[in-house]
Amino acid sequence: MTAAAWVAGLFDPAAAQIDYFAKYMTSSKYYWQSALVIGIALGAFLSAKASGTERASFAPSWTKMTGIRSLAARIVMGFAGGFVLLFGARIAGGCTSGHGISGMAQLAVGSTVAVATMFAGGILMSLAYKKI
Repeated sequence: MTAAAWVAGLFDPAAAQIDYFAKYMTSSKYYWQSALVIGIALGAFLSAKASGTERASFAPSWTKMTGIRSLAARIVMGFAGGFVLLFGARIAGGCTSGHGISGMAQLAVGSTVAVATMFAGGILMSLAYKKI
């Protein structure tokens, strides 16, 4: 949200006046979280380059399951998957670890249902992979 708020602010300076965006643009808490996410990606990239590790850019199982071979289609699929994941987290009122650790510790029914659904989805995906 911090990145989205700043991008929105580039196109419309009035976006900073929206309470929802302003919260992410003014609190230093969100800056270090953004730096952490960028640092993880940058660190992984630099580590792979420094070690000379190279691997296929497409996992054979994903290519076999989806039929996607081009980078552009892979980027669209990744973006769509990320959007669905974040949309689901917003609807569910938290992320997977938040529901699993905090929500279930509080015996929240919604968190228990969310975690059970996540496990069921994981089992179904593993069965789909097994068939490939």
